[in-house]
Order: sequence, then C-alpha cells, then structure tokens
Amino acid sequence: MTYLEAIFLGVVQGLTEFLPISSSGHLVVLQAILGFKEPRLAFDVMVHVGTLLAVITFFRKYIVGMFVSIFVPSMRRSEEWALLKMVIIGTIPTVFIGFVFKDPLEELFASPAAVGFFWLMTGLLLFLADRWLWNGKDLSRGTLQDGLAVGFFQGLAIIPGVSRSGATISMGIFRQFSGENAAKFSFILSVPAILGATILQMRKITAIERPEFLVYLAGTVAAAIVGYLSIALLIRIIKARRLSIFSYYCFIAGGTTLIYIMLTGSF
Repeated sequence: MTYLEAIFLGVVQGLTEFLPISSSGHLVVLQAILGFKEPRLAFDVMVHVGTLLAVITFFRKYIVGMFVSIFVPSMRRSEEWALLKMVIIGTIPTVFIGFVFKDPLEELFASPAAVGFFWLMTGLLLFLADRWLWNGKDLSRGTLQDGLAVGFFQGLAIIPGVSRSGATISMGIFRQFSGENAAKFSFILSVPAILGATILQMRKITAIERPEFLVYLAGTVAAAIVGYLSIALLIRIIKARRLSIFSYYCFIAGGTTLIYIMLTGSF
C-alpha cells in the first residue's frame, strides 16, 4: 500500500464512518477493487483510531461532562448523566455481539457480495427513519431501554455494509429522540466500541513493520481530519431532515455492487 492509497482510504473512512453509508463496506469494496494484498484488518483498526480521535475532539465537552456527572450529584438530572447511563448500558449488547459473533462476521470482510446486500438493508433502514414521526425527546429523558435498543443496533454494525451511524441514528429516531439528539448519542456511543475494538486488535498494530506503520499512520491522520468535518456535515443534514439522501446512496451502492458481481463474476 502506498501513501497515496492509505490517505485515500483514510479519507473514505473519515467520510463513511459518520455519514450513514458504512465505512467497512466501502473499505471492503475499495480494497478489493484496488487489489491490496496487505492484511486488511490492521489498516482498518488504525483508521478507526483516527475516527475515534475525531469524535472525542468534536464532543469533548459532553464527554468531559459525563465524567464530571459521576462525582457531582447536582448533575444527576442532566443530559450528560443520562448519556453516561445510556452509553454504559448500550455498550453491553455491542460487546456481547462482538464477542459471540466476531469470527463468523469477520469472514464477511472478504465478501463484497455480502456488503452489497447489507448496503441495501442500511438504505431501507434510513428510508424508514426519514419517514418516521420525529419527536423532540431530549437526551436527559433517555432510558436504559433506549440505550439497549441503540446499542443492539450498534452491535449489528460489525457486519460490513451495515452503517453503524445509520443503524444507531435510525434506532434513536425510532425511540422518539430528535434526529440531532439521536446523532449525538450515536457518536458518543461509538467511543467505547471503537476503543474496545482497538484494544482487542492492538497486537495487529504492534505487528506492523515500521515502513508499513508510517503509511498506515498517514491514513489514520486523514481519517481523523475528514471524520471531524463529516460529523459537522451530518449534523447539519440531519437538522434539515435530509436523511433520505443517504438511503438513496446506499441503494445505489449496494445495487451497483451486486450487479457488478453478477455481470463480471469478480470479487
């Protein structure tokens, strides 16, 4: 992998991790098209570190407030306290699905055809969410049931082609949060999930030789910068209630991938 390829894929990761169009799906298909021979998972882990830095930086005030709420009783009715409880309970189904189904689901990373199918499923989920009655439920009124529901959908996003942000934001909307609040919860919920996955795969990063590591690092930096900008863009789009544009994109991406495979027999 060259520096240019790594930066290109880092930009793709930064765009697709937070925009609801599946970062893992894009990486699987693009790496298949470009014919990369390097271990894919190691690079995927590193660019996810970049997007983790992006979300921590963007929501740093909320994240700091969540930790402060642990020690300040007066904050027990605040948005930050409710977020903390939902993030903790929402991480449980994510961890469960990750441990129990990790190996069979990781095999899908070698199947662009599976990505195409699950892209279509993501598009359908976004299409339904966009037509759902959006209520203005505040995050301070969030419940443990909300956390479990959104966390379960985050766990399903281990499947390439299922957008983590798309699945969790959609479920947040189904749980009566406004689109903006659903997105905020989705992004913050991703922190322990990405951090935990990175720790579990750390041996893959430490096994990378120095020349390759520097190339992968370039992709990580690109993912962090573009990821930060993508969060800001998505929040603006959600405020304008234009989630449907992403559902159409997923329909096109999934359909094109499947048609290409059927016509060429490649991948």
